[in-house]
Amino acid sequence: MFGSLCKTYKEYFPIGAAVNSFSINTHKELIVNHFSGITPENQMKP
Repeated sequence: MFGSLCKTYKEYFPIGAAVNSFSINTHKELIVNHFSGITPENQMKP
């Protein structure tokens, strides 16, 4: 269907996402396929 976003735009800019532990577990395939970097969402806030 569609290609990977991070592979399509890798020559222009990285594509990242802020994710929480629930998203990592439920949407792992989508996150790994489309994003070149991830960062913790609100878990790192004091």
